[in-house]
Amino acid sequence: MAGRFTVTDPAAPLLIAEPAIAGLAAEIMATALALTPEDATAGDRGDLRAGWRTQKSAEGWDVLNDTDYAMFVEFGSIHNPVPAGMLGQAIETHRGTRL
Repeated sequence: MAGRFTVTDPAAPLLIAEPAIAGLAAEIMATALALTPEDATAGDRGDLRAGWRTQKSAEGWDVLNDTDYAMFVEFGSIHNPVPAGMLGQAIETHRGTRL
């Protein structure tokens, strides 16, 4: 019978898609890095830019920045009310990307 098949490995579709998903996470990270501000006049050592990484998690792939002040740059603070939003912009840039 044409078009009939048996799934022997339920994880197979995810395994096939994994490289494309990892690649998209890397593209989002690269875009966030490009959008990350640098302020040489403030003695910026580049820690925020160097902090970007991707990591496989139980839910898929994460784009992370563990720098102590990353969330303040991303979302703003009382001292910096205009957020940079680098990760949010990067995600929006790649929204709808076909894998």
